[in-house]
Amino acid sequence: MRRGGAVLLLIAIHVVCPLTAMGQSLPGYVVGDPGVLPDSLVESYHSGRFTLAVFRTAADSAELRALVVAESLLPVESVIEAAVDSTLSEMRHTGLWPRNFALAREREGPRWWWLEWEHAWLPFSVTGPAIAEYMEKMRGLAASYPHETVNDSGRFSYVASVMTNENGAHTVTMSVTWDFGAMRFEHQREVEIDRDGNPIAVRGDGPPDWATVHYR
Repeated sequence: MRRGGAVLLLIAIHVVCPLTAMGQSLPGYVVGDPGVLPDSLVESYHSGRFTLAVFRTAADSAELRALVVAESLLPVESVIEAAVDSTLSEMRHTGLWPRNFALAREREGPRWWWLEWEHAWLPFSVTGPAIAEYMEKMRGLAASYPHETVNDSGRFSYVASVMTNENGAHTVTMSVTWDFGAMRFEHQREVEIDRDGNPIAVRGDGPPDWATVHYR
């Protein structure tokens, strides 16, 4: 399907009821609104110069619920601030880092971001709200660059999958890639969900691995 200069493929959306209260809380995290994301979506603008893709794979309703739980988990502010303090200490409070982190603190909303860099918010956590924002950001960039310029291409992708073990527990893996202008980054999150739907462990949250952040 072609709409407004974009090619849309493989669109499917599951509407999931709001999360019920969990029987077990995960220290350092709160449950936010995961939003509604497509299961499978590819958009291409300006002959492929800008693309965004989302692929969320769940085999059944239990896996889909585990995925939504994983996408809804937000780190509490103190967890992010502890990582900020560590980074500032390592950078010896030099350059634009203190200012950039101060601006990140001032931004309102449930926080999944680390700081803004090269026209995008670097993720601290891969979450549903983060994915929704990156999708809209890439669409906005495509609209801003209809003709080839020095910033003539952009790409965003989100891939999420769920693995169920023999005990009925789930491991949710979520990965994002962003590429626009002078910066490219990758970030991944893995969330363990027990058979009752409670999150019990999160891996990967924190500043993006600078080995995946590239400048051109």
